[in-house]
Amino acid sequence: MQNFLCVGEGKFRVKVFSFKFLFLLLLSAAVIVLFISVIRSNFDIFPQKMSGSFEYIRKGEYLFDKNKYAKAIKYFEKAYDSSPENGTIKSYLVYAYSTYSKALAESDKYDEAIDYLIKSYNVTPNASTIQNLAMMYSANALYEAQKGYLSKADDLYAKMRELADGSGIVSQNLGALLYNDGVSEYKSGREDMAILCLKESSLVRKEGRTFELLGDMYYKRAEFKIARFYWHRAKTLNPNNVELPARLKKIGREMALAAKEKQTRLPH
Repeated sequence: MQNFLCVGEGKFRVKVFSFKFLFLLLLSAAVIVLFISVIRSNFDIFPQKMSGSFEYIRKGEYLFDKNKYAKAIKYFEKAYDSSPENGTIKSYLVYAYSTYSKALAESDKYDEAIDYLIKSYNVTPNASTIQNLAMMYSANALYEAQKGYLSKADDLYAKMRELADGSGIVSQNLGALLYNDGVSEYKSGREDMAILCLKESSLVRKEGRTFELLGDMYYKRAEFKIARFYWHRAKTLNPNNVELPARLKKIGREMALAAKEKQTRLPH
């Protein structure tokens, strides 16, 4: 789906998807990759009947295939407790945690979803589990912000940024998702939420398009000093953007004119 977003003097062609859709899509992709690359490749090593850890896996799989995730996880956890160093069992457990968290997020049960992704990270701390957890914090933050709980949203975004710090791929994916979310929020008429998301995007990933769009939104609000600040940042990050110099020159003239008019209105 392609859309055009017109803000201020700029016209941007962007592909717009809801943040929740992209978030769940990336989470699903991470889960599927993990499942295919590790679990299925090891499936044939399990005999049809085996006592102990892998028998727990068999029972867990049966329940998991029926979408009884919570019950399945209990068996995967038993298998992990019995053989905590076994990589295949770890993969089963992380896969189950991630899949269940995705289902919980779809029902807006973010606190529970986060708990399971923390467990997933504790079992296998890697870029995939870090990204899934950071994405869930971000989704929860937007959910709380939309309800008006900005302080809670700020705390959740801070946790997201802490996780993303130091990981280029996590920062890149989060920045893209938050940018897309900002566009979606703007198109839905929630300009304050759009600015919040774009600012968060700029904190995890420095991209010219994010600062440019922030500048456009503040220009539309006639907050010229802030708009000029963001356009300057965009120009620094993307010096090949041929539109930004013209916008900066125009806003400079408008600010000078506004200052002159203000001076004229002052009592002598």
